[in-house]
Amino acid sequence: MTYFDINSFMDEFDVINVEANKERERKLIRELLETKSSRIPTIKNSSTKQLDELSEAMYDKTKSKIPNDIDGALEGKAAKAGQDFLGEISKPMLRSAVKG
Repeated sequence: MTYFDINSFMDEFDVINVEANKERERKLIRELLETKSSRIPTIKNSSTKQLDELSEAMYDKTKSKIPNDIDGALEGKAAKAGQDFLGEISKPMLRSAVKG
């Protein structure tokens, strides 16, 4: 009569099972990274567009609204100096922090 050591079979099964679980986890991680990586260009384009719109709004406010408000708040040379200063401000260059 032949006896089988069930413990050795269970140990081998556990090793195979652990390796299979690790491989499934690796596959899942790769898929998650691919999914996230594919979204990066979309996020960058979206944030760049939003930053451009914000930059344009800031520039427009600096060139039109604020100088008109200075006229009512300041007089003479102070108003002129404020308007001159605002006239020298260039459009801000806002950059996205998203790389990729």
